[in-house]
Amino acid sequence: MEIRDGGRISGKENMRISRASLNSYRKTKKWTKKIDKWIDSIQDPLVRRVFDLYYRQGHTWRQIAAETGGIYDEHYLRIMIRDRYLKSKGINR
Repeated sequence: MEIRDGGRISGKENMRISRASLNSYRKTKKWTKKIDKWIDSIQDPLVRRVFDLYYRQGHTWRQIAAETGGIYDEHYLRIMIRDRYLKSKGINR
């Protein structure tokens, strides 16, 4: 391994890091596609919207409550929508 100015890694070590990054990226992309497909398959529009906002878009539960019209509070969405749906599918958190 060779260190250049600024702490950069070059040579064979750099290639290993690049390959590891690429493999990690491919795995992440593969899982993202699976998760997207799974969320898209949810039949209930409210449940699908909640999963989309939380898992794809990274919203907080408070933001999701506002996005869904403020009808439900953040705890209801998390416990009664997400948790209940996951439990109905046999997925334990």
